[in-house]
This record gives sequence, C-alpha cells and structure tokens, in this order.
Amino acid sequence: MNVFEKAALWGLDTDKLRSGECVRGCVEVCDIDTFRNLFGGEQISEQRAEFSANSPNDVQMSPLMAGLMDYVFGMGELTVELNNYSRSLFPVKVDVVAERTHKISTDIIIGPKAGPYAILTDTLIIDGGSLTVKSTALTVQANTLLIKAGSQNVDYHIGVMGTTGVVGVEGSSGPAYIQAAKAGSNACAPTPGICTGAKNGGLGDGGAKGNNGSKGSPGGDGIASLPATIVIAAFDTESKESFVFSTQSGAGGKGGRGGKGGRGQGGGDGGNGCDSGCEGTAGGAGGQGGEGGDGGGGGIGGSGVNGHAISMAFPQESKSRLQILSTIASSGDGGDGGEPGTPGHPGNGGSGGKHKSGGPNGAGNKHGNQGAAGSSGPLSGAPGSISFNWTS
Repeated sequence: MNVFEKAALWGLDTDKLRSGECVRGCVEVCDIDTFRNLFGGEQISEQRAEFSANSPNDVQMSPLMAGLMDYVFGMGELTVELNNYSRSLFPVKVDVVAERTHKISTDIIIGPKAGPYAILTDTLIIDGGSLTVKSTALTVQANTLLIKAGSQNVDYHIGVMGTTGVVGVEGSSGPAYIQAAKAGSNACAPTPGICTGAKNGGLGDGGAKGNNGSKGSPGGDGIASLPATIVIAAFDTESKESFVFSTQSGAGGKGGRGGKGGRGQGGGDGGNGCDSGCEGTAGGAGGQGGEGGDGGGGGIGGSGVNGHAISMAFPQESKSRLQILSTIASSGDGGDGGEPGTPGHPGNGGSGGKHKSGGPNGAGNKHGNQGAAGSSGPLSGAPGSISFNWTS
C-alpha cells in the first residue's frame, strides 16, 4: 500500500500529498474500529497473540482501557461493555504527518502523554535526527527507510520510551521555637536597700533540642511506554548506518529530600543580681543553647514500570541491519537526607549588682544530625516486548 492509499484511509488530502506537500495536522478518529485499523491493522495474528500474552499489569491504567488496548493491538474481543466505554473516549485526535519523502533531521520528542502520533510516508530518511515518543502511542509506516546519519545526542533513530516518575516533595523543616528557654530569676534584696543575704541571679534554663525535619515524600512511579507499531517494508542498502530502535519504560522518580532540622531553642538569660544601696550580688549564667534538630529522612524512590508491547515489521533480507536496544527502567533513588539544624543562641548572662560581676553567657551547642538517605524504589520495569514480522 503506497502513501496515497494510506493517507486516504486517514482522511487526509491526497491531492496536496501528490503535489509534494507535507500534510500534517490533527485527525479525528471517530470510533474504536477505525483506530484499530489505523494503528493495529498492519499486525499479523502472531504479533497480536504476543501482544496479549505480554501485556503488563499497568496499575495506572483502568481495566477497561487495558481491554480496549488489547482489542486494538492484541487478540482481545470488543465486548458490549468495552464498546460502550469506547464511545465515551471517541473521537480521538491523532497527530499525523504524511509526506511522500519525509526527512527527520532534528531530534523530535513527542510527549510525555501526548495524543497518538503517526508518520505515513513512501520514503523515510533519517539524516542527523531522531524520533522519541514518551508515554505516547506511535505508528510509523514507511515503504522504504534510508539512514544517512544518526543523531549526535542519542544512540538510536526511533525510541519508544516511558516517562520518569516525579521527584518526591521535600519534607518540611522542623518548626521553630517561638520563645527562648525560661530565664533565671532576678535576685531581690531581703531588706529594702540591703542585699546582704541575697542570692545571686538565677541560672537561665538550657534550650531544648530543635525539632526534627519531616521525611521527604516518596518519588512517583514511572509512567509506562505505550504500544507502538513500526512498519518498514524495505531498507535502503545505501544507508550509512543500521537502523537502531530503542525502548525503555518509565523509571521511578527520586524520593523527596528530607526537611531541614529546626534551630535549637535559645538558652534562657541569666537572672540579674541584687543591686540595692551599696551592695550587690552576681548575675546568673545564661542557659546553654539547644542542640540543632535532626534532618528528616529522604523519601523512598518510586518504582520503575513495565512497558507495553511493540510490533515491528522489517524485511527479512535486511535483518542484519536492524539493532534493538531494550533497557530496564530503574527504580528511583532514595531522597537525600535533610540538612541538620543549627544550635540555638546561648542565653545572655544576667547583670551583676554593685561591685559584682555579671553572669557568664551560656555555652554553645552542636548541630543536629544529617538526615538518613531514603531507600531506592522497590521495583524496576521491564521494557516492552517486541514482536517481529519478517517480511519478504
């Protein structure tokens, strides 16, 4: 089937296509059977069976959506329930690019989570660029593939990828103390005007340890790579490189950083000494500043997720010119531990009475402890399985 026949199936303007124009835009696909024909119509029965056998348990996808996907790309049946559900989704907008000779000379990224994307062409030329779709359904249908040069930025020509989960939210800092610790009592004259027998100023209380920062939130789980159909009828022997196809599902997001430890409570000021008449007593010592609070622990990393299955048609005679890169989607790293809190200010010494010294300022204290790093996510994700139709 040439590009004009394919374009007609999509409802595109074939007159513009015949004149050499690139026809692109959003096409409304009105029902699930039309979508099945456009995106899964090139698959042979063995590929459909492999799709159904290798569908991942995607917890981010509803069972009804998974059922529709199995109908479009696999062996699933369109039940009454699924058909009714599909009517709530359609029409679906598909971003289509159709051209007699279509060249990819820049790094094109579609998504994440964009509408379905399609390329229809007689000759697909890759000349210094690449195509990457992220958590987006894809179909590429080319009668001939010619590769003049690959991208300088990625090691593949077409990539079907997932999306890394979001980074967890940083924990909150330890709450600050509103007031310093209790101040020491001031000394009073036992007899008006006479400090004989009076005590020195009271000692200020030591500040409490700062409040700990809270734990960072978990990183988000990855978002799966979606199904793709790649149909290459012929591989041009003048190609300078082999065709490199890559797939990796969504890696887990990094856990959130722990919150910073709170500042230690300020030490209480020392009480003032007695100061009356010709006599006085010494001022009280200030309290020790509180130790800084500990940083919160980092959040656990998110899990990687399994990718959805991919179908590819490629000429048997050019099998040696096809290279597949399938990479595990890693679990997310644990979040960094929160920074330690600083110690509180030492309390000031109380003033001394007549001919007596003031109390010493309180002692300093240490910073809190650095928060522990979070653990890595529990699961990695397998790349989507690839089924092949080796054409003659």
